[in-house]
Amino acid sequence: MLRFRIRGTTVCLSVWFFACLSVWTIMGSSKVACTVLFLFAHEAGHLAAMLARGNQPAQITVVAGRFEIQPGTELVRRKDEYLILSAGCMVNFALALIFWTLQKPEFCFSNLALGCFNALPAGDLDGGKILRLVLESKTPARKAAILHGTVSFAISIMVMCVGFLVLLRNTLNPTVFLVGIYIFIASIKNIRYTS
Repeated sequence: MLRFRIRGTTVCLSVWFFACLSVWTIMGSSKVACTVLFLFAHEAGHLAAMLARGNQPAQITVVAGRFEIQPGTELVRRKDEYLILSAGCMVNFALALIFWTLQKPEFCFSNLALGCFNALPAGDLDGGKILRLVLESKTPARKAAILHGTVSFAISIMVMCVGFLVLLRNTLNPTVFLVGIYIFIASIKNIRYTS
């Protein structure tokens, strides 16, 4: 893993990030490259919100298509956490609006899909983290975790059903189904962790 520091923040770039970047470059797909840029914009939204609220991140880790931003040692107020968690989706929705006005529907759709996916109240997605925060503020931590896992499980089943219907239409695009499986696995891990 390549590590370096920028203004007190450790940045870690995984070998898998460079491997995926190479594959995407070789594939030559502008849609894939744009989706990667939209992912970066999403994470930049989280980072900008953190910095705007005075929270310097301790570490940023980039692995393949996943980004992790670990907050610094300062305590983050709950309302700031809501803002930071929702900022990534808001960036995607703003980009969707911009691309819609520029009459670039494929980029508009990519940002809408990315924003909506991350807003799902399931697993470790942004919406899931917000749901967990809300539940933890209203119920004991164990009950909140069980409720969060149950909601995540239900959403994963719905997403997998939609994905299966997409597959039945002979589109040969398993993306939505795989997203459902990802959420399903995350919900099962969460439910097992609490039992």
